[in-house]
Amino acid sequence: MVQFISSHVNKGIVMRQRSSGSGFIGKLCLGNVIFRRLTTLLLALAVLGSTGPAVTADQQGLKKNQAVSADGSLDFLDPAGKVRSTITIEIADNEELRNRGLMWRTGLDETMGMLFIFEKAQPLALWMRNTPTALDIIFLSAEKKVINIAEDTFPLSDTIYNSQAPAQYVIEVPAGFCRRHRVVPGMAVQWRRIR
Repeated sequence: MVQFISSHVNKGIVMRQRSSGSGFIGKLCLGNVIFRRLTTLLLALAVLGSTGPAVTADQQGLKKNQAVSADGSLDFLDPAGKVRSTITIEIADNEELRNRGLMWRTGLDETMGMLFIFEKAQPLALWMRNTPTALDIIFLSAEKKVINIAEDTFPLSDTIYNSQAPAQYVIEVPAGFCRRHRVVPGMAVQWRRIR
């Protein structure tokens, strides 16, 4: 018998198989094999189906090379409060937009990023599932200061990247941006919506 063990990670499912028996007893017949395989398949489909239907980039109206929508601009400030660098941002301020994030996007360049806005400061965890572009993930406090940075994240992976303290905002930019623009913990940011 095969037992499925599942754990939910940000609405995704990680599945492992574990044999619960110590061996095989009796004669294996074709009907038994088919029954076990069908049972296993139905169990797997039931578990996977509980996360909701898979949605492709095309179903969401995204082009695979689409960069970001210009919802606003964001400034990284030096210790004196002067603008060190500015990027165009797409703003993800509701659950649907935050869940989609930069999935399937490949057209990001040095002048673009995404700002995630959450209702309150809380421990946050993000991953790179369906995200083909390596990113720097910047976690911000409620005061809009950099808490920590997950640099050079691995594309298309389920590795979890966590805030080191409660965060209310997250910025995603192309990998290497923070190193090139000297973005460091403690740095302040500001942004403006243009639509």
